[in-house]
Amino acid sequence: NYARLTPLLQQVTAIEPAELAAYYVLWQGIFQQAYTELGKTGAFNARLQLAIDKLLAVNPLDKAAALTQPAVFYEYDDPQLQEASSLDHLLWRMGPDNSALLQAYLKRLQETLYGQSL
Repeated sequence: NYARLTPLLQQVTAIEPAELAAYYVLWQGIFQQAYTELGKTGAFNARLQLAIDKLLAVNPLDKAAALTQPAVFYEYDDPQLQEASSLDHLLWRMGPDNSALLQAYLKRLQETLYGQSL
């Protein structure tokens, strides 16, 4: 089921981080204005940096996790995995190859935008 996300991630990661960063800098004022209009405080740039940091902090699963379907949605058999954040679940459900591809891309983007890497 991981394959359904592969084409999307391939398209996103095909954009060179330097090119994406250049557009981000160009449009940063528009992003900040929209962020403020949504009632958010602080800098959009700081929120983006935090979002990238959180995505990069998700650890991959050591092995495929067992799932059960007690109702409509699947749940992890392991209570610790089930209690993990929605962000962890999202990256795990992408599959190990897709999540690794996304995280590698975000590291390159982070280095380009902020001159740093985790």
